[in-house]
Amino acid sequence: MLKDETSIASNSDQSKQSLKFHTSIVEALRSRIGDLESSIEINRKLIYDLVVAKFNEINIDNAETSSSFSPKILENLIGENVKLEAEVKKSLKDLYDTQGKTLLSQQIANELDSKLNEITQEYDEKITEYQYQLKSKEKALEELKRLNKKLSDELSINIQSKNVFIVNPREDLLEVHTKVEMIKEIIQDGARGCYIANNYREMLSSLVKSIHLGCEKIQVLLKNPINRKSLNDKLDIRPLEEVPISDCDSESEYSNSSIEVSDINRNNTVSVKMSIVPKIDFSKIEKKNASRIINSVEASSMNNFGSSQKDRELKLMYFGLNDKITKNTEILERISSKNKTLQQQNILLCKNIGQLRESINTKKLTIRNLEEKNKSKSQYLEKINEVAE
Repeated sequence: MLKDETSIASNSDQSKQSLKFHTSIVEALRSRIGDLESSIEINRKLIYDLVVAKFNEINIDNAETSSSFSPKILENLIGENVKLEAEVKKSLKDLYDTQGKTLLSQQIANELDSKLNEITQEYDEKITEYQYQLKSKEKALEELKRLNKKLSDELSINIQSKNVFIVNPREDLLEVHTKVEMIKEIIQDGARGCYIANNYREMLSSLVKSIHLGCEKIQVLLKNPINRKSLNDKLDIRPLEEVPISDCDSESEYSNSSIEVSDINRNNTVSVKMSIVPKIDFSKIEKKNASRIINSVEASSMNNFGSSQKDRELKLMYFGLNDKITKNTEILERISSKNKTLQQQNILLCKNIGQLRESINTKKLTIRNLEEKNKSKSQYLEKINEVAE
């Protein structure tokens, strides 16, 4: 299209120049024809005057002129008029030829001008269309630049704080955030409950061991009255009701003797209730008096019967504590299973966050590609504008 336009423009210039040249030739021929016609008219007048003067002989002056008149002069004037008429005819022919050429060149010039006007109008329409597209692309580019700036700011914030990921607030993201916070609170509460349960489990295990040892000692001592009688001079065995236990000792020494762990509530908190269990301190056993060393067989049998009853109570207490320990272990297992599920949910949330980051990166890549395309289009439009200018 550009080559055609340049060729049309050059042809139109040439036709205009030829038109000017032919018009100048026409003007010159017209002026020459006018001169020739005027000279012919003058010669005709001279011939007429000479002929009239010759044949009329009106006065003496005319007679003198007629005497000086010669026919050669008349022939010369007639020949000159014939030549002038031939030149006039020739110049008229040239004039007609040049006028035809000028008309043809004028038609060609008009056609070329019309074509050039059509091409210029078409190019003007294309230029306006390209300008409109350029404005729309510039607007889109500005919007993409704003979005890119916003995303770059968010990326810089995310790079500065790796643990914090800022995105536009949406309902699904807000739900995920609230779930994450709830899961964090549940995990913290579960960790506290696990720590408390482990501490009380250790306390229960130590208490059970001490009770188990005391029961074994009592069983050994109360199994045979003979062994008990032989050890009367070394040990002081009294019924459990006679062991002195003060209020301060019961508060200080037995406040952590046993626990009862309730089930996990909605907030996964562990409620602990302390129940005081009597404890036998074998280090505080004193020696009996001499009056209590010598006892009858009936008293020993009665004491044996009472000690066996206490043994059964201790066994029941031991089994009860063991049941509580098993319950606490089950609760701990439940807490650990819930912690595992929460960890799995955290892993899924981390995966979702990674997918969101990947989607943001893909959007940034698409934005960069669009910017490059817009740059190339703007360069192409600038080249078109330069060519049009």
